[in-house]
Amino acid sequence: MEEAPSTIKNKLFEFKYPSFEKHRRGTVWYIGALIVTVLLIMYALTTANFLFALLLVLFAFVVFIHDLRDPAEHTCVITDAGIYIDGQFHPYSRFTGFWLAYEPPTVKTLYLSTDGIIRSHFGIPMGDVDPIELRRWLRRVVLEDLERDDEPMSEQIARILKI
Repeated sequence: MEEAPSTIKNKLFEFKYPSFEKHRRGTVWYIGALIVTVLLIMYALTTANFLFALLLVLFAFVVFIHDLRDPAEHTCVITDAGIYIDGQFHPYSRFTGFWLAYEPPTVKTLYLSTDGIIRSHFGIPMGDVDPIELRRWLRRVVLEDLERDDEPMSEQIARILKI
C-alpha cells in the first residue's frame, strides 16, 4: 500500500462513509437482549460451561461499549489507477473481483475481493454514488463476480439483529 499524494489525480468517484452503521435500538431491543443474555448465562452456569458464560459477558460488554461510540468517517476515492481508502492507495491488481449489493435504501455497498486468507472481501458503503456508473468503470479494471449480488449472510444477520 502506498500513501496518497497531497493531491489525487484523475478522480472518477469520491464518497465518504461511516466505519459502521449506528443502529437505532429501542427499549424493547435492550430488554430482549438482556433477557436472552441472562438466559444463556444461566444455561451456561447450570451446565458448568463457565467459558461460555464468560464469553457471553464479554460479548455483552463489547456491544455496550461499541454502542457508546460514534462511527468514524472514511473517504474512498476511485481513480483510473486504483482505490484510495483514507489516503492509502490500493492498486486494482490487489483485487481479485468485485460485486455490488444494491437494495436501496438499506443496502448500497461495493464489495471488493482479495486473495487474503483472513479477510477475503470487504465492503464499502457507496452513499450517493451512481451504482451503474461505478459498475461500468470497475468492470474495465477488475473482474466482476456475477454469482454474488447481495451482502454476505453475516452482514445481513448483523443488520437484522442490530449488532
